Amino acid sequence: MERKTIVAITPMKNGMYLNKSESGAVTLHGCEGKFLQIVLEALKIKYEIVISKDMLFGDPLPDGNFTGMVGMVQREEVDLAMTYLAMNEIRSKVINFSMPYYATGISFITAKPENSKHNLALLQVFDTTTWIGIGIVLIVMSILFAKFKGSVENNLFKLTGTIVRQSSNFGKSSLRSRILLTAWILFGLVISLSYSVTLLSHLIQPAKVAPIRTFYELSRAVQSGGHKVYTIKTYIPFLLDSEEDHLKKLGKIIIRNNWIIPVQTSQISSIQARVISGLLFGNRDDLFMPDDELCVLYVAFAYNNNFCCKSKLNAILSKLWDSGLYKKLLQDTSFKLFIKSSNNSYNSNIKSPLSVVDFMGAFTLLGIGLILSFIVLILEINFPCKYIKQICEVNTNY
Repeated sequence: MERKTIVAITPMKNGMYLNKSESGAVTLHGCEGKFLQIVLEALKIKYEIVISKDMLFGDPLPDGNFTGMVGMVQREEVDLAMTYLAMNEIRSKVINFSMPYYATGISFITAKPENSKHNLALLQVFDTTTWIGIGIVLIVMSILFAKFKGSVENNLFKLTGTIVRQSSNFGKSSLRSRILLTAWILFGLVISLSYSVTLLSHLIQPAKVAPIRTFYELSRAVQSGGHKVYTIKTYIPFLLDSEEDHLKKLGKIIIRNNWIIPVQTSQISSIQARVISGLLFGNRDDLFMPDDELCVLYVAFAYNNNFCCKSKLNAILSKLWDSGLYKKLLQDTSFKLFIKSSNNSYNSNIKSPLSVVDFMGAFTLLGIGLILSFIVLILEINFPCKYIKQICEVNTNY
């Protein structure tokens, strides 16, 4: 009687899961499951599917043994194991690997920052440099106008009024001052219209805060205490053994805070293989995965020394690699996830009506203006004009 080949798997959301019929027949699903089914059928062997007891891939223990599927192959409890088993030097010392059937990069996934909404949105329309430039031009023009008529303070007040679309009476003036005034009115018109249009677009669709885009930025954010990041135990050596100082620091912080998660955990803000992140999170548009990668891993089948069909397995995997079958299965899974999640609640582009919070900046500035006006009114009532000469000069011009 032909001996059955025992195959170990680790169930994973959208990647590997199985169904048993009433007759006991096992069917594999997910991109990993379908790929394994194709390989086993091509091998033409009798097999039995078992699930990893601890639901882990395989990490080394202090006594030299391994957890998960790697440990099962190491102890010869199973002949073959497959579910995103990454090839590395430590595992290769205790088990055998087939040729790889897929390569995936290790990156990180984080939640996209919320749109920038601030009480001082009125000031965020222009950046700091633009505001400083407008202030400098305003002061310079006030000094130039003072050479023709009035004081610098009075002209500063009037020129500011033209920017905010208030009429200002400059009285009779020379041709040179009129040319200067025309240039200023055109400048104020451009600034005023630009501000209005930009403010409206800012209120309707607030500016987006830039997400974390590199491992260096991630490490800095974690070191500052403003961010947490989790990862599986398998990826820790890649951080600690890196030549980059920021990666070493990141790995030490993760170990110190015990930010270790099982690979099946849908933990947002985590360092994961790209293919696994895609299966766990689908196409959620509220999450962000940058192009920066820690390294590239090759995934393969693991088998012990008693496995019967090593050469045949490698030959089959070589043909499937060349055909791009696994990529096709992965694309089909991703498309299904996209269709499934297209109408879910993760959509972050939902437009909301303007609220009082959006206008808090305007109300704040109005309140400050009213308070200052009230203070000036009290001063005018209680003190003679000779003690507030500058305020009186401004008033007598209107």
